[in-house]
Amino acid sequence: MNERATALTEELTDESGDESVESLINSFTSEEVASKRGCDKLVIKPGDSPTFLTMLQFHRAFCESAFNDNFEFMKRSDLYFGPNTHGQLARHMVERTYVIWKQMQDLIPDVDDQGNDIDGTGWMDPDNTNFAKYREALEGVPENSDHVADRAFFDKIPAKFFAIYENTLNDHVLTKWRSNELVWYGLGGNKYIAKELASWLLDYDVDLGGEIVDGEG
Repeated sequence: MNERATALTEELTDESGDESVESLINSFTSEEVASKRGCDKLVIKPGDSPTFLTMLQFHRAFCESAFNDNFEFMKRSDLYFGPNTHGQLARHMVERTYVIWKQMQDLIPDVDDQGNDIDGTGWMDPDNTNFAKYREALEGVPENSDHVADRAFFDKIPAKFFAIYENTLNDHVLTKWRSNELVWYGLGGNKYIAKELASWLLDYDVDLGGEIVDGEG
């Protein structure tokens, strides 16, 4: 791995003194840091994208698309109960789990019958501006390389990442908040969802076409 595959460590902190994705990316791309390398500001050319920078661009794009907003939501106080009610958002989680699931689905490309990605969907959609810099970085990844991660490596990364992310969400978030033990918290959340949920709870044992709708249904 050559020198351009790594960042300068003295540039890895933000104003608060903490490391950040933005400061890591800046360590590759700022004119100030570039001058320390004795070169111009990084302009990505075919075969010239630093491996770590390309990975950081994917990480930042994912966070902007499906993590930051949800993390900020979890830190908020309840709008109704007021300040210092952190951790009191259970009544909103039926709705929030759908938001999280929808954000994930919007990032996963459609595939054809052979399992190949259909161009221009999911994170590859040209209208998805969050992933624009990652797509740009991919253009500079070498097609084949024995020294750094090549295009074949990066072509596999998104599908593997989203598969792991989807499984993790299902195990630790979606399945939990859709379960009998927790889903009823939705009665205190969005009034439209609460109305439908109350109807489901009331009619859970109604015979529908010979099948009994149970609590899991």
